Amino acid sequence: MELLSFLSSSRAARKNTPDSREADSSASDEAARRWRRVVELDPTDEEARLRLLEQTQTQGDNAATAAQIAELDEMFPDSKAVRTAVARHFFHAGDNELAFDRWSRLDADYPDQSECLNNLAFLNMRAERFDKALELADRLERDHDAAERAGRIRARVFDAQEDWPSAIAQWRVIHREKPDELDALQHLIGAHWKHGEPEEGLATLDAASPDLQSAESMLYWRARLLERLDRIDEALAVLSEQIDTVSALSAMRLMHANLLYRSGRLDEAEQACVKMIDASPDNIKALTLHARIAQARLSHARVA
Repeated sequence: MELLSFLSSSRAARKNTPDSREADSSASDEAARRWRRVVELDPTDEEARLRLLEQTQTQGDNAATAAQIAELDEMFPDSKAVRTAVARHFFHAGDNELAFDRWSRLDADYPDQSECLNNLAFLNMRAERFDKALELADRLERDHDAAERAGRIRARVFDAQEDWPSAIAQWRVIHREKPDELDALQHLIGAHWKHGEPEEGLATLDAASPDLQSAESMLYWRARLLERLDRIDEALAVLSEQIDTVSALSAMRLMHANLLYRSGRLDEAEQACVKMIDASPDNIKALTLHARIAQARLSHARVA
């Protein structure tokens, strides 16, 4: 197997459970020790150096990663695997100019590598060159039979352009093909929301699988949609079921307090604010709402 493919398939095969992470950490340390020994004996061993780079990236050591990337780039300027690793590094580091240059050169030399087109499309999106990103999506679909990836690029371009009808149509296709995927559903509902279609967003959510509907982010979306439809009591009911869970989103807690305030339930709104402020004393949004509650009490007292 080609070295680049071997390294990629190895990363894709990893599990992510507590037991597997502990075992992976132990195995990772031992593997790194052995690869370092290989490099000590043969500093020009490309596979060993790429494996050590992978270990460093997994540890999140950005400075060491950058140093290893520079060494690899100098030592193996003609290696496809190294060139790809360098291009990935610049892409994920947000160095768009260098990433664009590296992926463009790789695409010129290896037109069969679809990753080049995918990342070049996203780099063009970052630079707001949307027409070019769409051209690359077309090429990705035509030359690499990658209709799904091309569709996601188009959907994200339409999102960035705020072309909500086109975004809705594209995300709907993706959601239909991947009905159990949370990301596609979130984007589809978000596009309906931004297009001013809360009814359609809620209908889309109601038609999703029970597992997706029960996801915390989807419960938050349900509450937002119900609020937009002025169904405040229903929104509060959704939020109240989740608000005391350990994992409740901070935005969900704030929305719950805001709706209580808007409903005139000032005592409950105050209690909700105090909980948020106790957890995060500098939470400006909670502090602002807390002040509004005090102002509302003052207004009520003056009227009385």
